[in-house]
Amino acid sequence: MKVVGGSASVPLAKAIARELSAGYVDVAFEKHPGGFPDGERYIRLLGSVAGDHVVLVQTTHPDPMIVEFLLLADAIRDAGARRITAIVPYFGYGRQDKRFLDGEAISAKTIAKHIAVDCDELLTMAIPADPEILKIFPLPTREVSGMPAIGRYLKSAKVDVLLAPDEGALRLAKEASAVAGVPFDFLVKERIDSYTVKIEP
Repeated sequence: MKVVGGSASVPLAKAIARELSAGYVDVAFEKHPGGFPDGERYIRLLGSVAGDHVVLVQTTHPDPMIVEFLLLADAIRDAGARRITAIVPYFGYGRQDKRFLDGEAISAKTIAKHIAVDCDELLTMAIPADPEILKIFPLPTREVSGMPAIGRYLKSAKVDVLLAPDEGALRLAKEASAVAGVPFDFLVKERIDSYTVKIEP
């Protein structure tokens, strides 16, 4: 097994490689110092992955990281990897899990379709949309939760209550509170526009 990290996730990828006792394959992210003048991404694998099961770790936010992810996955597949497991700590474009108005893209599914071109399975954390969206992704997908670890930390910090920022985060607060052994609640959020929200207890 080998681990490859995108530029936004190198420390996490190296930590995963250590935990798995797997080889870490370095990546060159610039062909020339400073990168391409138009901002396009560049990647080059600096080690062999032929015949290996490769774990590719890369967030898909902001937008350039999506392109970098796709370039990495394609390069890994072209270099002869037998299997690719994608670990996407933050799944960019995961908010739109259904079509609210005619003509809208279901962005979570769109990104997953592109990941599925080269990857065999996907692990992600705390997808912003309803986790049911994962069932329609075109590759086996699991949401991995960090809430038990957060709950253990909060228990050691002796917090009194867990408060979710909105109803959408309630499932996460509930999971962490079960480990922390404290009650939980959530705030009522009304979205005014993309940048303005009104919050009430």
